[in-house]
Amino acid sequence: MKRIAVIAALVVALAVPCAAQNLQLDKVTIEGFAMLTVTDKSYTLSGSPESKVRITAKDGSFAAKADRVVVTKDAKGSYQTAKLTGGVWLKASTEPTKVTTATADNALIDYAKAQEAVLSGSVHITSTDPDLFVGPATVVGDRAIISLNSKLGPDEPRIRIESTPEKSRLEFTPKKPQESASKTPEEKK
Repeated sequence: MKRIAVIAALVVALAVPCAAQNLQLDKVTIEGFAMLTVTDKSYTLSGSPESKVRITAKDGSFAAKADRVVVTKDAKGSYQTAKLTGGVWLKASTEPTKVTTATADNALIDYAKAQEAVLSGSVHITSTDPDLFVGPATVVGDRAIISLNSKLGPDEPRIRIESTPEKSRLEFTPKKPQESASKTPEEKK
């Protein structure tokens, strides 16, 4: 009988409604969840009708909101992925002036291996980078992959979009090259 009581208490403790709780996981804080379920391999967090689950990186480089979040971890307890569903909003920034925000129906964020966020369903991305664009760049499509790597090589894209032609759209104004950058070494003398 004691065994049943202990198991029942454990089940209640691991899947209970929560009142505006915060959860600290390594480098992120998770807030605004109404329900939390914990297993050996994952945390499942659900928001309420009034509030979405919010994830914020402690260094400010990343933030997300969704109706439901499932965070997975490996056998060592290291966090691997976060699956976000329902009204997903993401924000990633490598520098204060270089910010990418996105909305989608779903997102799968891979922290451990690929360091990317794969967005699907009604994807809308806005990116600001004063080194590349005059104003923001806007991308719309079915699926997008956003690199979360802070140091990309010259041929590595920050955003890749996959979509049917009818649903995709890209709008941006490229920044004009600086006059000094277009001069030859002899002209600079």
